[in-house]
Parts: sequence; structure tokens; C-alpha cells
Amino acid sequence: MSNRVNYRRNNHKRRSVSVRLDKLKVSFFICAIVFICFAAISGVRASGSVKDVNKQYRSVLISEGDTLWDIADAHNDKDLSDMSNKEYIKEIESINKISSDSITAGNYVIVPIFIAADK
Repeated sequence: MSNRVNYRRNNHKRRSVSVRLDKLKVSFFICAIVFICFAAISGVRASGSVKDVNKQYRSVLISEGDTLWDIADAHNDKDLSDMSNKEYIKEIESINKISSDSITAGNYVIVPIFIAADK
């Protein structure tokens, strides 16, 4: 009789371990499918938004009443650049070692420009 009880206990343990392993396999499979779908969707978005852009620099004459914001509006091409005007102005300040209140008419500033690359 004790052999029968031991057999039932061992059999129950084996079944519960088997059930846990099956659940773990299913969970892993679902996670893998979700990851693959996410990677595929991200790849489609990334490949659709890739731009071939060359960054160059141009010297711009500061006119009376100009601000760095005006210069950024005129030269920051939003179709080619991923920079906001604020980021663009920070780059102009960094390149020219100036602050926005230190520009004067008649001087030049160097600004980055973005040009679509030939394919």
C-alpha cells in the first residue's frame, strides 16, 4: 500500500513539474512572438524615416534687428534636420562661441545647413 501512495505522490509531482514546464514554454513563446512583432514594426518605422543628409556650414550676415531665433527660422530646414530651433540656436552659439544677446548687425555667424545627399 505504501508503494501505491509513493507512486501517486511521485506521479503528482511529475505532472505538476510537467505542467509548470508547459506554462513556461508557452510564456516564452508568447514573449518571443511579441518581441519579433515589436522589432518588425520598429524596423518599418525606422526604415521609412531614414534621411540621407549632409551637414555643412555657411556664413550668414546679421542684419539690423536679427535675432538668433530669426536666423534659425530662416536656415533650419525642418524637413532635413531633426533639430528644434532651440537646439539649432544652441549649436550656432557653440560654433561661434557667442550668446544670443551678443550678436550685432554687420557681423557674420556660422550656421549649420542640411542638404539632401545625392542617392
